[in-house]
Amino acid sequence: MRTASLLLLLTVCLLVALSLTVQSSALMLDSKGDKMLRGQEIAAVVGLCSMVFFAFADFQRTHWSWWPRWLSWTTLTWAIYAVALVLLVVTLSPLGQVRNNAQRWLFGMQPSELGKVATLMMCAWFGSRYQARMRNPIVGLGGTLLIVAPLAGLVFVEPDRGTAFLLGMIALLIALVAGVRLWHMGLAGLLAMGLFVAIVSQQHLVRTRFDAFLHPELHKGGASDQAMRSLSALEAGGIDGRGLGLGSVKFRIPEQHTDFILAVVGEELGLWFTLAIVGAFLVIMYCGFSIAARAPDRYGQLLAAGITFLIVVQAMINIAVVTNSMPNKGMPLPFLSRGGSSIAIMLSLVGILLNIARESGNGKADTGASPAEDLFAGEEPEAVPAE
Repeated sequence: MRTASLLLLLTVCLLVALSLTVQSSALMLDSKGDKMLRGQEIAAVVGLCSMVFFAFADFQRTHWSWWPRWLSWTTLTWAIYAVALVLLVVTLSPLGQVRNNAQRWLFGMQPSELGKVATLMMCAWFGSRYQARMRNPIVGLGGTLLIVAPLAGLVFVEPDRGTAFLLGMIALLIALVAGVRLWHMGLAGLLAMGLFVAIVSQQHLVRTRFDAFLHPELHKGGASDQAMRSLSALEAGGIDGRGLGLGSVKFRIPEQHTDFILAVVGEELGLWFTLAIVGAFLVIMYCGFSIAARAPDRYGQLLAAGITFLIVVQAMINIAVVTNSMPNKGMPLPFLSRGGSSIAIMLSLVGILLNIARESGNGKADTGASPAEDLFAGEEPEAVPAE
């Protein structure tokens, strides 16, 4: 566990350091670049401090005698879920800030990022609390959807459709690890597919983005412009890149410092650095699943798996959008894209992963199986006595 923890910590810190370096290059011609970069640096420091706190906090009450008895994983889970709901509701009130035709900000922060944490923790708590009944579709699948629906619904209304679908996807992945049957997941997948078709057919913006992905030649200078310029930046960088700060195509990519930061890396640092970033997320996936497979309890196992799923799936979506392998979703690249709320929350989640690894100790012996095999093997549910 110590190896996985150290490797996870090293990989994340390298990504954050690379982020601040590339952000400086991406914002070099922006009149507000210095202010934006300073804000990102402050958010990174806050996130690192939060990561250290969560890594060493004694929620199991096994080390610190002075730790409040009421402050446990359960109380923290319910508190974060309640706070996330309240903040998302307030965001849709007149107090919320509108940018680019979306009301996603509250006092400069995006509460949807806290909604990700609330989804992870509540689904993990539910899966561990009702472990023996997760194979029941009403309890397992129905309960999971009941948890995620209020959060995803509020995020969807902002509108932030990509994050809303991400919340649902992560909740279902946690439910799968918790014991929900595959055919129940198939039903949820059909429901999600039907919802997606309805959204594409009824909402003009979503339909335009999807059509631009399928027929980019018909949307030049429009919906497909961002993805096409991203590909041009990656092509211009080639294998070795143009050099840090020497890219020019990046300045023609809208939001190059947020959702398309990988295109800046590709243009200035080349293919090898781009592949290294992909490799870094594979390392995070391996470390996360290793920690989850050897977690001290079912809650820790599901929470660690959920955090790993969130980081990796979000990274996969971002990379797919940047390489024009899927329609634009507006999804930041974890630890790299500009966004104070995003980097602070992601670093806090890494701290929780490190906490779970620390609490694990030698509690689980190495079975010789891969982390994924240990994870999905899970715990055998206790038999429910017949009445």
